[in-house]
Amino acid sequence: MRATTTTTLRLVIDLVLGVLTLAVLALGIRGVARARHWATRMAGRPWWRVVLQLAPGLVTVVVLVTLPGLLGAVVGGGRDLTFEQVAYYSPALVDWIASATLVQAAALVARSTAFRGVSPGRARPAGTPAFVRGPGS
Repeated sequence: MRATTTTTLRLVIDLVLGVLTLAVLALGIRGVARARHWATRMAGRPWWRVVLQLAPGLVTVVVLVTLPGLLGAVVGGGRDLTFEQVAYYSPALVDWIASATLVQAAALVARSTAFRGVSPGRARPAGTPAFVRGPGS
């Protein structure tokens, strides 16, 4: 009876992680597609504010790199785990975090590229809603 409960719980966790992976991919595609809009909003701001806007995307890289250590400390009772062991134990978790990392990297590249191509003159005046267009738009 215990094995059935554990198997059912693992199945539910894997299904939830699968749904989260699909959500991350969909939101990532949206983020890459809206990179030019983001760059237009950021135009005219100091460079350090733009970097601060991009920095949270690097969290997934840190989580992916430190995943064996995190799981070893939280789930493994302080044991040292390798990345291969983590991938064998929970491939859905590794897929989810790896997908989030790839999507964040793509969004970072797309936003950086779009930001370099936007001139500060295209920025909206402060307080102007995003849906209001200027003359000639």
